[in-house]
Amino acid sequence: MRPVPAGGAGSGGLPQYPHLKPSYTANCASALAWAGRYREALELAEEGVGECLDYRRYHMLDTLLWVKAYCCYRLDRREEGVRLYRQVYSLLLSTREMRRLQILREQVKELTGVDLGE
Repeated sequence: MRPVPAGGAGSGGLPQYPHLKPSYTANCASALAWAGRYREALELAEEGVGECLDYRRYHMLDTLLWVKAYCCYRLDRREEGVRLYRQVYSLLLSTREMRRLQILREQVKELTGVDLGE
C-alpha cells in the first residue's frame, strides 16, 4: 500500500497509512479520557470502532471499547459502561490476554464494584 500525504497528494504532509488509523484513534481517545475529556474521548472511541470495522483491523477494538466503557461510566451512563466493560472482558478472554484481563477486572471492580470474573 502506498502512503498518501495528509491533506492529499503533493501537500507535503506526513504519510498516512489508512490501516493504522484505528491505532491512532485509540491512542488519542485514551489520552482524552485520561485528561478527563470524557465526551470527546467517547466520540473519538465510537469513531474508532467504526474504523476497525471499515478497515477490518480489529487489534484496537478492545482498547476502543474499554475507553468507551470508562467514559460512559464517568458520564453517569453506568449501565452502558458496565455492558461495554463486559464486552471488553469477553474479547480479552477470547484472545487469552490474561494480563490485560486482570487489569480490566481490577479497574472495573474499583470503579464500579462489579466483579467481571463472576
